[in-house]
Formats: sequence, C-alpha cells, structure tokens
Amino acid sequence: MSLNRLSMRHKEKENVKTNPISRSQFDDVESKLSLLSIVLSDAQPEYLMKQSQRISSQEELLTFISQSLESHNYPKLELEDTKIMEQFECTVEEFLMGIPDPVKEFSDSYIRTGYEENAEIYLKSRYQNLALCMDIKELLMTHKYNLTKVCQQLDFLGMKANPYNLDCVQLHHSPSVFFHQEVWYIEHKEEVLNFLKSAIEAARVEAELNRPLTPPPVEEIFECEICRNDIEDYAELGTCDGPAGHLFCNDCVRRSAEIKFAEGGITFPCLINCGGYIPLQIIKDLLERGASWNVCLIKR
Repeated sequence: MSLNRLSMRHKEKENVKTNPISRSQFDDVESKLSLLSIVLSDAQPEYLMKQSQRISSQEELLTFISQSLESHNYPKLELEDTKIMEQFECTVEEFLMGIPDPVKEFSDSYIRTGYEENAEIYLKSRYQNLALCMDIKELLMTHKYNLTKVCQQLDFLGMKANPYNLDCVQLHHSPSVFFHQEVWYIEHKEEVLNFLKSAIEAARVEAELNRPLTPPPVEEIFECEICRNDIEDYAELGTCDGPAGHLFCNDCVRRSAEIKFAEGGITFPCLINCGGYIPLQIIKDLLERGASWNVCLIKR
C-alpha cells in the first residue's frame, strides 16, 4: 500500500493527525500504540501493545501497517469486547455487586490510563459548549483523568449536564470496562447514593429488631431476720450496728421499740441479741412523735 493511501485512511479516522512519527518518538511506545490503535481500530489492544514494543523503525512501522490493512490477519476484538465497548447497562443492585463502595472507588486519586480520548468525548457530550468555557485537557490532567471529580467540579460550577446516550456518542475504540462503570456511576450517582442510604437504614432497623432484649435488672430481695418477710425496698429496713449488720423490717423494729419503751428502756439492742444496737435515729424515724417518744426524751 502506498503512503498516499495510508494517509487517506488516516484522514477517515476523525481527522486525527497520523503522519509518520519522528525518530525521537520511536522510543515512546505510547506514540506508536496511539497510531496503531487509530489505524487498526478493531485489533486487540494487547496485540497492538506487543507490536508497539517490537517495532523499532519508521520503515518497519509502515510495513507492518500496510501488511495488516491488506491481509487483515491480526487478532481482532471479540464480540464480547465489542459489546462491552458499545454498551454498559445494569441495575443499581448489579452495579453494587461489582463495586460495593463506589464512593471510595471513584474518588481514589490514582491516574486513569487509557482515558484520554474517551474522557474528553464524554465531557463534551455531557456539558454543552464546555470546550468554549475551559480547556478540557487541562481540566482532566488536573484531576488525573478522574471523571467523577471533574464532573463534581463542573456540576458545582453550575454547568448543565445532558443525559448520556451511547447511541449518540462515538467513543474512541475499546474503552475499558472501568471507564463505562465510572460513566454509569456519574449518570446514576443520585440513584446509587439513595439506594446505599436506604440499604444502610434497612440494615440498621433489622439489627435493632434482631438485637437481644436486655433482661430487666434483678431486684435484690432482703429478708427480715425476725418475721422472714421479703422486703424489696432497702428503705423499709432497719439494721443493727453490729459487725453483721442484721436487717429487720420496719414493723418488727417498731414493735420491739414500743416494747422497750413500755419497759422503760432507752437503748434498743439488736433484735437477735448479736451484741449490737439499733441506732436511735432509726427508731426516731420509725416512731410517730407522741407520748411514748416524749417519755423517752424525758427519761434521757
């Protein structure tokens, strides 16, 4: 194939400049790969990468291109690759099965490779007249070709976004699956975030419903040393000042105190005679102020 024919073929590829690259560029595999990707757009990227690494001269490059165009004897994109390139569609649930945390995944600052042509095409289709407002290449480079961050900035600036339609947008050949995933996330971001928010809330409610019931606190039961009645409220008990601190219900303490008053006693031994005494303050709190208490005070 003549050089003129090759040049005509290149012009058909969106007017992209594909003149033979300079000798200094033969050390740059990316330059050779870019040229081969345009001319042999249906070839497998891995095959073109190997050829770009192998070819070492301009003559060898032109010979390879000429022979490939005439014979078409090179590994081509499979049908499945073409489907991936042409369309990427799924439900929110299916999308999250592949990328459970899209917020983190698409906010990472690593440099996207192979995004250059497709990222620019996508932004031009999403934001009308964007190229008139700013340098798209510079914008992409600033954000390391992170489309999510670029679109966040443009949305923040009030740029009107148009719905993305693969049928109306001619992408560069063989965009990566990750490119399609990021574009899908950008186009469905609000839907994805709402789904995640609902899922988190549903999980919280389910966890709350399935949480084991906290058993009620066990109330301590006290037993009177005299009548053996169970007393739940400690305030309803009297205690001696002996080492054991024996407990008695208020009724038993009151009756014992009244007996002591009748006998003329002014001290109140422990009801089971442990050697301790029931403090006078407890007796005072239990007995109603009356004749018996006044008698006690007079005797004291």
